[in-house]
Amino acid sequence: MNSGIEHLEVSNERTIVIYSRTIFNVTAPTARLNDVQTVSIEVFDISPDVVADTDPVSLIDRLIEETATVISSEWNATTSE
Repeated sequence: MNSGIEHLEVSNERTIVIYSRTIFNVTAPTARLNDVQTVSIEVFDISPDVVADTDPVSLIDRLIEETATVISSEWNATTSE
């Protein structure tokens, strides 16, 4: 399945993810990404195709939903502001 998700591994704790032309920073606050139960996702750059007043949390939610579908896993999303 082609999910349209691309990534660049920056380190064991950080990956840059591109999904729908939006760039996300994914980090593991306490462990390696391969071994974590919690990650932090931050929107770096929003696609020019996205409406200017789109809530970044909704973009993160779409990334999480797509990722969960691709890897057949359940995710629990929480947000902090």
